[in-house]
Amino acid sequence: MINSRSINRSILDSIVDYVLILDKDYKIVFANKALLQLCEGAEEKDIVGKERSNIANYCSRPCYGKDAFETCSHHEIFKTGKPVTLTHTHQMPDGTERVCDMTASPVRDEDGNVVQIIEILRDVTEKKRAEEVLKKHKLLVSVFDSTEDGVVVIDRDYKILSANKSYLKQTARSLEEITGKHCYEVSHHIDKPCYLAGEECSVKNAFETGTGHWIIHKHFDKELNPVYVETVSYPLRDSFGNIDSAVEIVRNISEKKEIEEALARRIKELEEFYEMAVARELKMMELKEEIERLKRDQKK
Repeated sequence: MINSRSINRSILDSIVDYVLILDKDYKIVFANKALLQLCEGAEEKDIVGKERSNIANYCSRPCYGKDAFETCSHHEIFKTGKPVTLTHTHQMPDGTERVCDMTASPVRDEDGNVVQIIEILRDVTEKKRAEEVLKKHKLLVSVFDSTEDGVVVIDRDYKILSANKSYLKQTARSLEEITGKHCYEVSHHIDKPCYLAGEECSVKNAFETGTGHWIIHKHFDKELNPVYVETVSYPLRDSFGNIDSAVEIVRNISEKKEIEEALARRIKELEEFYEMAVARELKMMELKEEIERLKRDQKK
């Protein structure tokens, strides 16, 4: 049997995961430093000897028998002697929820009887959230995969999480090449956010305002050729309502831009020709008036 005196505390206290040892009455025999800190800095004397419910919101009482609401992993270990691995959501003292992967293993005495359980919990909340976000973004992008507009999902660090086929075509890159890279690296080939380089950024505005934002932007393809785009960015929120990313819809308007620029050049040429023609006409009128004046002088 393991007890707190026989445990090499320095080893268990150096583990960042939460370590807990329970006896057959579901009472705590040992809790490592990480777990004590989780319990708002409780001391070992405050927890040892108490029931498992002092740590989490599940298995708050022996969960077997007619009043059971769910199968208790601890009861199963004492019954079968086999380790159990599961993922569970814990209610924290401040009301927030944390997701933990738990591995509980049996501890046997000299006769092979299961007398205690050693439980290791790893906080995987951020990992789970990241997986959910990535799944949500991939689903979002897949919806737009058949559209001609480029669609890219960008996180708060301006890193690309996912992109549809049209965006990959616009940038002339594969998804593997751009995933995890900063959007400004891919679209502008610079090493800092484009808003720091004097450009307006629709994604930045979406993060700051919490609403959609539209701009006309100039990107560059893999060969550094300019690509004029119309971008609209919308904020995306997690399950807690926090903005964790943004979706940017990118429409290539280079052809439209070229037509507009060609039209602007033609208008300017016509205006210059008109000004020249008017000036010439005025000159001709002045010359005609001068000829008439000379004729009048000749008759005198």
